[in-house]
Amino acid sequence: MKTVFTLLKRVQLLLVAVLSLASCTDEGSVITPITAEGEVTLQAILPASVEVATRATIGTTEENRVRSLDLLLFNGTDGKLGKIINIPVGAITPADDAVRDNKLKFKARLPIGTYNLMLVANAHSKVNSTLYSSGNVNAYTRAQVQTALLKDDQTTAWALADSDAGVIPMCGEASITVAAGNTAATNVNLTRMLAKISVQNSVTSKFALTHVYYYNYNTKGVIVPNADHYPASGNSGKPSTPTTANNTNAGLQAGTALNYSTKVSGGAMTEDMYVYEAYTYGYTHANWERNSPCLVIGGTYLGKTYYYRVDFISSTGLVNIQRNHSYNVTITDIVGIGSDTPGDALKAAPVNMTSTVQSWDNGMAGEVVFDGQHYLSVHPKMIFNLPREANKTEDLIVQTNVTEGFKITKITAPDKTTINHPSWLSIGDKNKDTFYGMDGGQVKIVLTTAEENTTGAARTAYIHLKAGRLEAVVEVIQGIVSDFIPVFTFLGYTTVDDNTTIIPGPGGTVTAKAKTNMAWEFHAKINKDKYEPVDREIKASMEKPNSESAADYTLTMPEPFGPNETWDYIDRKVWIAYNNIISRETDIKQAGYAITATATTVPSHKGGNSIVTITGYHPKIYVRAIAGGKELKGTPKYKEVGPGAQTTTVIDDIEIPIPAAMVGRDITIQWAKKAENEPWEDIITFWQEGIFAYSNIVLIGSKLDFAKTSGENDQIPANSQGVFFKWGSLVAFSPVGEYAGAGKNDDLDLSRIVWEPEEGAPTSSGATYTTIPYLDENSYLLPFSMRTYNNGIGYNANEKRGDICRYITKGEWRLPTYDESQVLQNETNVHVGTFTNLKYAPFDATGITHYRNGFFQPESGRWVGYNSKLGDSPTNPSSGIFFPASGRLGSNSRPERLGFVGEYPTEDSKGAMSSDNANMVEIASDAVKSTGRPRYHARPVRCVRND
Repeated sequence: MKTVFTLLKRVQLLLVAVLSLASCTDEGSVITPITAEGEVTLQAILPASVEVATRATIGTTEENRVRSLDLLLFNGTDGKLGKIINIPVGAITPADDAVRDNKLKFKARLPIGTYNLMLVANAHSKVNSTLYSSGNVNAYTRAQVQTALLKDDQTTAWALADSDAGVIPMCGEASITVAAGNTAATNVNLTRMLAKISVQNSVTSKFALTHVYYYNYNTKGVIVPNADHYPASGNSGKPSTPTTANNTNAGLQAGTALNYSTKVSGGAMTEDMYVYEAYTYGYTHANWERNSPCLVIGGTYLGKTYYYRVDFISSTGLVNIQRNHSYNVTITDIVGIGSDTPGDALKAAPVNMTSTVQSWDNGMAGEVVFDGQHYLSVHPKMIFNLPREANKTEDLIVQTNVTEGFKITKITAPDKTTINHPSWLSIGDKNKDTFYGMDGGQVKIVLTTAEENTTGAARTAYIHLKAGRLEAVVEVIQGIVSDFIPVFTFLGYTTVDDNTTIIPGPGGTVTAKAKTNMAWEFHAKINKDKYEPVDREIKASMEKPNSESAADYTLTMPEPFGPNETWDYIDRKVWIAYNNIISRETDIKQAGYAITATATTVPSHKGGNSIVTITGYHPKIYVRAIAGGKELKGTPKYKEVGPGAQTTTVIDDIEIPIPAAMVGRDITIQWAKKAENEPWEDIITFWQEGIFAYSNIVLIGSKLDFAKTSGENDQIPANSQGVFFKWGSLVAFSPVGEYAGAGKNDDLDLSRIVWEPEEGAPTSSGATYTTIPYLDENSYLLPFSMRTYNNGIGYNANEKRGDICRYITKGEWRLPTYDESQVLQNETNVHVGTFTNLKYAPFDATGITHYRNGFFQPESGRWVGYNSKLGDSPTNPSSGIFFPASGRLGSNSRPERLGFVGEYPTEDSKGAMSSDNANMVEIASDAVKSTGRPRYHARPVRCVRND
């Protein structure tokens, strides 16, 4: 015996009314004042319902019950919620066309503008409690509205009733542009937030169905679906669930179920099973038995009650539980015993019961005929009302899962029996008694009025469809009312070049777009000013189109706007005219010269080229690089537009040379309209590493090291005094001790050796300060450079002589040259630091090792480099580098001049004052300078990169 599901013919509170929505708001408020209004017609299309024809059920008559209705308007400009209107449902009366076509119609006056609207049914209390704050509408985005409108009360089976808790929330969305005058009807397709599940038993001779449980259900659901998840056709078919939902919760994992056993009757459970959306998981998913929604079906088999788990799996794979869908589960066979309890069945994989799961989208099913295994679906409705004109069309969509498909068996007269294919009705390229849709896909039958109805009365024909044992009849009516309704919906202004309401400076055209079936015009007024020689008005127009159906049309100005050769905007006035109505008058700005500028970085201390890319419409553009307020050599440079550039967008690449940096510095690339007197605008600022290291050499444990980057100053502060070396010596001295001549005789008077190379004989045992090896005047003639020493190695570890930087870094770093010290001096000649004479570096018992290893941090010293600034803290520099006034060890190994001066050796003796002296970089209170100093004095070392 087959069961026929037919379209619900009457829905409670299907309504037609004329409402002034601005006046019937109960809590809503308008964020922006209404300056002009237009009248719109909104038509809510309720989702299809399936009704068992042989018996009345509460589920099929009340699925579309409406007890509240809220209209949410989102601004078309920023997408934010601007207005909420509650529609007083109780004041609306039914109408015949609403009952027949399953529609809810009403008119409203709304502010002129473009909106995305959302219609929410049966959720007024939630809308009122979550979307209002102190009586004002919060400017939510659509995603925030979705998050706010939750239902979280399904811990028991949902029961439909004429109460706020017993109706199903529904939601629909559409876009609308409100213009002056009347706006054509806008359809809003509502979808239910719940899914419906039914169970049928086709093996009643073997198995008697008695129990139905639903496990692993969501207790929370979203009233508004994800924008990209519904409708399901053409997308991934994903459910819309709250972020806190995962098909289950702690209570449900213990085995809680929704019990529908009392709804089982006559071997089936066909109503009242309404549930929230949920994801279905495969058997390879962790804890699938507790996370995937499923049915547990109980019944009598071989004289005993057994329970069987049924998962939502069809022939094509997993079936998610989605809103507005119906799922029919059919038991097709029992081959063995099941579990003794529902809980045991829940934890077990499905066994000994075979079943099928068939689903369809109620938003796509105008009518569904179903026999428990096969269906025949007709969309979007069973009754088509066509106007009196010829060549009016509507699409009839048919789909079935019957293997051989469906066919049109006959077209009959109003008595549904007499075969009479009228001349006024065409069914397109479809033939009678030919099977279509064998692959289960949708088949479109184009219904067309082949001639105008001049009879003065409506005429009707019936199309009979058959798929296997299933039959459906579609009614087609050609009325006597004209279909033409004047429509004009303004869709917006755009530019040819960039889809905004700003015309590009080089010139271009503006396009107006409208959805209409009327004649209309697009005007522009260009006023005479310093940019335009005369006043001129231009116009583009379109005659009334042949089709009476509204369609999208565009009008473009017949001549382009000329170039704007200024750096400012010019207003171009435009407006629309139709049916003697002037509307949408506005000023569209035309940009003048404009650019975007990008530049590449040159972080390397070696320097290189920064590539500046100028994109846009411009005359001559200047670019330059600066560091520490100084313009780098080689800039500024400029680029000038070439021929024809006023009407094209130009892309220019300019190379700016960035020289090698002695110390780390911020480089800023800038552009200006005129290099001489225009303010410079920054393009990019980046850090360029310097050649000089960021700290002096210190002793960490048994290893000499120094800060190689600014970030390493956290481990070795920039103002660390450092350990001391004679010029050309690889032996390190502690910098602690008394001033020379202070009269101290204890063991801590003299600075001690704290490190020496492992190669060669030890020097610390019995050595005096004067016997420490270094490059002295007796062995080497002046001038001399350590880079040529020992066949270019730069050091001799056995003799413990040479460049200490090369030795401890295996040649990656070295001592600076005399010439590099001169560049450093030139970069720093206007910057000073703070200098104070100190008695001595600390050598108390608690910190002697720390201080002996060079970690004493005198406040005295100097910032050097392009970016150095007066008064900066000496620690953790963010620009330039800091040279502490570390002092030196005199000929008797006692410290001298600590806090007063810092002397740093170079790798060569160029510029030496005598045969005893070598060149040093001197950091003093009055200057940074190069000077000759005795080689046998010990000093801190600042290394430079050797590349």
